[in-house]
Amino acid sequence: MKKLILFSLILVSIILFIFSCSNDENLNFKKNDVANSLIVFKFKESMYILDFKDSVTYFIQYQDFNKIPKVIPSTVTYNKNKNILITNNENENASLVLDGNIFAIGKFNGLPLEKLSIDNLQQRSNEFYFEYPWLDAPDDVAEVKCGCVGVKDKKQPTNCKGGGPSSTQCAVTDGGGVATANWHHHCEVTCGSGTYACCAVENNFLYK
Repeated sequence: MKKLILFSLILVSIILFIFSCSNDENLNFKKNDVANSLIVFKFKESMYILDFKDSVTYFIQYQDFNKIPKVIPSTVTYNKNKNILITNNENENASLVLDGNIFAIGKFNGLPLEKLSIDNLQQRSNEFYFEYPWLDAPDDVAEVKCGCVGVKDKKQPTNCKGGGPSSTQCAVTDGGGVATANWHHHCEVTCGSGTYACCAVENNFLYK
C-alpha cells in the first residue's frame, strides 16, 4: 500500500512538472522570445505590427484583405507621410503605402498582445504571423484612438480631439497639448483620399 501511495505521489509530481514547463514555455514566448521580435496580426480590414523592441505598434487600414502582401518582418521602417517598409529575413521588401486599397497608416505606443490574440480562433501560419480574415479588429486596442474615417460613412465620430473632416493627418498624446514624461499614450495617423483623420483621447471613437 505504501509503495502504491509513493508511486502515485511520484506520478503526480512528474505531471505537475511537465505542466509547469509547458506554462513556462508559453510565458517565455510572451516575455522573452518576443522581446526582440515583430508580430503581425492581420484582420479583415486592418493590420497591426507589434514592435517589442521599441514598444510601438504600427497599423494600416485597408479595403481588401487579399491585396495586402504577406511578409513576416524582420525589420520595419515607418514614415508617417509615405509608407511602412517591411523587410523579411531574406531581405525581401514590402512597401505599405496609401494606394487606394490602403487608406490609413499610423502607429501608437504600447503592445496590445492580449487584445489582438484570439487563442480559440487562431489560424497560425507562423509563430509571429496571425491572420483573421473573417474578423474585425477590436476597437479599443490602444489607450488613445487614431484612425481614418470615410467621408461618406453613415456613422461619424463625435470625439475627434485632433483631425476631423478635411484633415489628412492627426496625432494625440493622452489629453493633447505638450507631452510630458508622464504622458506616454500617443497615436498618430495619415489618411488617404476619401477619408479624414480622427484622433481621440478615448480608447474608441464615440458616435451619436
